[in-house]
Amino acid sequence: MKTKVKNTATSVLSIFFSPFGWPITLTLATLFAFVAITNWANAQGDLTPASVGNVAGAAGLSDTYRHTVILGVDPGRSYVRIANMSTAPVTSTIEVYGLETESTLGSFQIQVPAKASVQIKAETMIQSLLPLELDQFLALYVRNGHPDQLWQHVQYDENNGEFSNAGICTFSPDPDFLPPGNVALNVHTTRIAQYASFVTVHNFSDTTGIFEVRVYNASTGALKGTTEIELSPRASLNESSDWFQGAVGWFFPNETELHMNIEFVPVDPASAARITVGHVVADLFQGGMTNLSNPCPLHGDGFTRSM
Repeated sequence: MKTKVKNTATSVLSIFFSPFGWPITLTLATLFAFVAITNWANAQGDLTPASVGNVAGAAGLSDTYRHTVILGVDPGRSYVRIANMSTAPVTSTIEVYGLETESTLGSFQIQVPAKASVQIKAETMIQSLLPLELDQFLALYVRNGHPDQLWQHVQYDENNGEFSNAGICTFSPDPDFLPPGNVALNVHTTRIAQYASFVTVHNFSDTTGIFEVRVYNASTGALKGTTEIELSPRASLNESSDWFQGAVGWFFPNETELHMNIEFVPVDPASAARITVGHVVADLFQGGMTNLSNPCPLHGDGFTRSM
């Protein structure tokens, strides 16, 4: 399937009133149907990492950190995503640091499958380190020396439904804020009704480009299907997660398939076309939008801080 795209734009108003291009009555009926089968608060915390285990001697690993820092993790509301867009499974070591106690609480390892992005609640991540005082904010020091590794930190308040991006990126020494720069992470599938994802891919070059769109189950990295899009110079594709699922034939995600990773790969590796990818989540019931366009890079062994 090849989609030729003209310059298009979707206004915020149109997202709230008819996000999928359907009549508003049909849109609302569909959303309420999804709510009946989706429990956001419970489902988000049930994803178990592929591999979690304590690291011996964690409380004094080194006086020199070669880590990426994920700051302000709230044990009651935070969901941390560790993404692996390489072609093989990758294991990261994560040190847990208490911001109030100013001490290292322990360390664990997590394995992420290829093309996957494991999302788990903070208390799930550190369950093997209990008992801990979980009423303090945390910093996570992630050690990972592999390329194409990303992270996101989001917060969800089960009491008021507020969903927000809590990521604080560290760009130095790598100036690229989104390696490899062609992926939207943890796009909400149609199983998550209230918080609908919209993805924009824009060709900012003067050359037409054809891109293969690869859609993966975010939790396992399994490829769900592919399609092709053709973007003229300065053209954009702005579509909902529902559109991307339909384009690759993934019509009925099951109750565990809450997120997908969408990768845009040039059909011609030598193509001069260059793209940027955006991802926003709209709260279709309460209003408001959350920008998740910029996953942060895991610098691995490239970032050194002496204590």
